[in-house]
Amino acid sequence: MEIKTGIYKHFKGKKSLVIGVAEHSDGSSYLVIYKGLEDNKFHARPYESFIEKVKDSNNNLVPRFTLVEEINLEQELLLESKKS
Repeated sequence: MEIKTGIYKHFKGKKSLVIGVAEHSDGSSYLVIYKGLEDNKFHARPYESFIEKVKDSNNNLVPRFTLVEEINLEQELLLESKKS
């Protein structure tokens, strides 16, 4: 399972920073790990739910989350560690 790291917008408007995909400890499923940019809390959502399409308020089928800005978090962390 792979998903691009970066800023995603939920179809209802809130933005989140996707950190990556984690395998459930029992190996049965994958979870997208992300941090809400408004509530500053970490969240986990099943991968299939994260990438699925849902109906918006106009009854249109839209992605639940849409990538707004791709961020290479590994590169960002490496740059930060070199500053220290």
